[in-house]
Amino acid sequence: MGNVVEAKGYCSRVRFDGDSLIFEFNGMHKSTLGMDSAVIPIESIVDVTMKKSTWMTNGVLCVQVMLPDGQVSEAIDNPALAMDSPYC
Repeated sequence: MGNVVEAKGYCSRVRFDGDSLIFEFNGMHKSTLGMDSAVIPIESIVDVTMKKSTWMTNGVLCVQVMLPDGQVSEAIDNPALAMDSPYC
């Protein structure tokens, strides 16, 4: 395993360790949904959505992943919807 790349955001951080993308959540909303972290193997990532923050809204970093049933997770670029997703 090489160097770990990490980015911190509001109530979360994301790390890439060379094999997986790891989202770690520390906000109240996701913890009430039982989401403390999500480990996403890099080979299951289909697409990445990023939205820059403004003075009115938070930014968004979400990934679309291939789910076990062959479906692809929803593309999310809305901060309000990202709050409920384990992939943002």
